[in-house]
Amino acid sequence: MSHINDRVQKGIGQVTAPFWRVFGLIASIIGWIIGIAFILGLVFGGIVIFNLSKAGTLDEGIEKLEITLKENRLLRPLSGVIDVLKKLSTPEGTLEITQGSQWKSTIDKNSINRDLGVKIENFKAIDERIKVSELTNTERFPKIKAIASGTILTLDSSEVMFSCITEDEDKSGEILDQDSIIITYPEIEEFFQIECSYDVESFDINDNLLTDTQKIKIKASYEFTTLGHFSTYILQQDVLDEQKRNKEDIFSLINDKNLNKAERTVRSVYTYGPIKLTMGSSSQPYTEESPYNLYIEMKEDDNWNGDLEEITEFSLLIPEEINIITNDFEYSNTEGNWDVYRAKNSLIDEFNRKEGKITTSVKFSINNPPETISQTFIRSRLKYNFNEIKSETITFINNQDE
Repeated sequence: MSHINDRVQKGIGQVTAPFWRVFGLIASIIGWIIGIAFILGLVFGGIVIFNLSKAGTLDEGIEKLEITLKENRLLRPLSGVIDVLKKLSTPEGTLEITQGSQWKSTIDKNSINRDLGVKIENFKAIDERIKVSELTNTERFPKIKAIASGTILTLDSSEVMFSCITEDEDKSGEILDQDSIIITYPEIEEFFQIECSYDVESFDINDNLLTDTQKIKIKASYEFTTLGHFSTYILQQDVLDEQKRNKEDIFSLINDKNLNKAERTVRSVYTYGPIKLTMGSSSQPYTEESPYNLYIEMKEDDNWNGDLEEITEFSLLIPEEINIITNDFEYSNTEGNWDVYRAKNSLIDEFNRKEGKITTSVKFSINNPPETISQTFIRSRLKYNFNEIKSETITFINNQDE
């Protein structure tokens, strides 16, 4: 019996031995890969430290590192970090990178935020059916009261003005026991409740009908801000020509969900709001060779209940890599590393005269594009007055028996 067990154990050993040999080989390969990666990391780190220390200054060191990376084919894909290092080498650049992620994340997250704006969720009269015969027996006409409630969320500080109105603009109600203006703070959602009161004598009741219906309304007027950004990729023309000749994938290292690599076009992003603010241009990347057209479109979103009252301001925020060519905008100020160009009053007036879709365009050119593809942004900011209205139906009963 023991010799059978010996044979069994020997057979198991013969079966498992190849497994351990394969496992050992795989482990050795993984070890070699880790070791090589570690050595390459040391070499690259040594190059960085050597160039920076040899140069004596950070700016000169970055410049030498840039040359080293571009001359080495294996390290050339890493040359894109130079732009980041150049910005980090100055306090202004560090601030731009920090704020850059902040403004972009604000736009990106609020492009799908359906809670923005004033949302009048409920508006209901305390008494929806009123008998006219009972009104005539009183010395003083009673009040029709209604309560509105909802939420407010804006990207900028804003004043929301509420008013109680009827179908006749000359006859309005009043807000009870509170101020008609609510002040909001950026990105802080606030709940509101408004009580309206209307004089019955404000309504022209048709006593020839058994019942007559009239509308009471609650109106919220406020300034809304829509923000947008448009990715622009820039590259030297001779480098682009060479990549095209070699049939290289220009955007191979770019990870941008708004970039259509096949068509080389970019979809702009804007915050959700009463107006859709889009920007677009020709195929990318852009070079120093010729000016390009930036197309801008503003269109009311049908999902919003209310009316656009007036556009008050429209601005383009331009980075140092881009120069705009236009007579419709004028330089206003600087925000960080962005030059703010505000639309002239003549253009704003033209916007407000148009009905439906609003379009305009500006020309832009590229200043000193890099040898490796780089991303920057054209930003937009649109301010306008908007109102939301919610109504309730009141039924006046002329027949006492109904």
